Amino acid sequence: MKTGKVTSIVGDGTYKDLNKWKVNIDNGDSLTFFSKQEFKKEVGDTINYDITNEKYKIGKLAQDRPAFVSKDDLILRQVAFKGAIEIVCRTESFKLENIENLTDNFFNILKK
Repeated sequence: MKTGKVTSIVGDGTYKDLNKWKVNIDNGDSLTFFSKQEFKKEVGDTINYDITNEKYKIGKLAQDRPAFVSKDDLILRQVAFKGAIEIVCRTESFKLENIENLTDNFFNILKK
């Protein structure tokens, strides 16, 4: 996997039912990417990508994979989420927008 900042994106027609994009990267790579819709990144974005065909300079955006989460952490997060929901439902001063922050805070407390 390689990383670089996008310096330009130019539509380059279609191939089969996919859009082609010529993308230049600040590290000197100039690659063709294929997508069903618009290219997912913009000029200035840092991307992680793989070169899938060196001869034709075909690139593929690397999938952002979440870090491994243990079963124990999943259970703790569910308990924290339940606690956050109960507080929001019982207290007028807390809003629904606070659930994510409350969940994170409870999770950190439980994790100690």
